[in-house]
Amino acid sequence: MTEPDRRPRPQYGEYASPEEQRASIRVPPEHAHDESVPIARAAPVTNEQLVPSAGQPGRGSAGARPAQARPGDRIFTLALLALGFLNVVLTVPGLFDLSSTINATFQQMGVGSFTPTPLAHALGIGLAVFYVAAWIGTLLLTMLRLRTGRVSFWIPLVAGVVVTLVSMIVFLILFLGDPSFVAYMTKNV
Repeated sequence: MTEPDRRPRPQYGEYASPEEQRASIRVPPEHAHDESVPIARAAPVTNEQLVPSAGQPGRGSAGARPAQARPGDRIFTLALLALGFLNVVLTVPGLFDLSSTINATFQQMGVGSFTPTPLAHALGIGLAVFYVAAWIGTLLLTMLRLRTGRVSFWIPLVAGVVVTLVSMIVFLILFLGDPSFVAYMTKNV
């Protein structure tokens, strides 16, 4: 006798055996396979065969150059990089002696004199290093995007905004920590 089926009884019909499934699946004649003809095995494919070479779709021709960005974008981007370089060259020397620079600014504003602190010296050197690193990073990222032909003018703009915000925070820390500046602001505001 046949052993009873241990599977639960289906809700909408009976389970079909593999033979019944094959019999019920109709294969279109164009996809039917003649059982008497053996199937050939495919040759193994190497990684080199999968990578398209020059001249094929997915690769440029051997002498093709990357896409060029719009000339206006290139000119504007290079002008912004030059402006950033000028800013770094003119600002960094004053940051190495930040206490003297702030003191001269206070004297011109009529605030009084800035009290030099070790924090001012450390923040000045840190800010100078940040200026140079930000400009070099901006240059590298911008050149990479220009070589690929993508719009790049926004990179120096964003870098300028970031450097300005960091500088403002550093100067705010130093100004609010100076007693003569706080007295001046309290008296005049």
